[in-house]
Amino acid sequence: MEVNIKKYSPALQGVLMSFFKALGEKHIPYAVLRDAKTLPERSGFDIDLLIGEKEKVKISTILKDIAKDKNFLFFENPSRSRLAIFELSYDTNFKKFIVVDLQTH
Repeated sequence: MEVNIKKYSPALQGVLMSFFKALGEKHIPYAVLRDAKTLPERSGFDIDLLIGEKEKVKISTILKDIAKDKNFLFFENPSRSRLAIFELSYDTNFKKFIVVDLQTH
């Protein structure tokens, strides 16, 4: 059975491309644990990244700076293991949020 997963909005696709580009430029090692082939166009509910424990702050800062630059809302939980960006607009044809789960083991 095929699940209908909405595409990210074009703006959020740009956020994801900027995010992964920044990870590469800063030489931050990571692995996308699922849906890697469909990114940046779409994913399931969230994007699971396997990272080193010391990378959490760096990754959070990168995503926060990108969100700020694009005027999107950014949230993180206290342990920085779940990060989220929200795009506020009325277009219901696209997914308007990105949730990134940072896993260290």
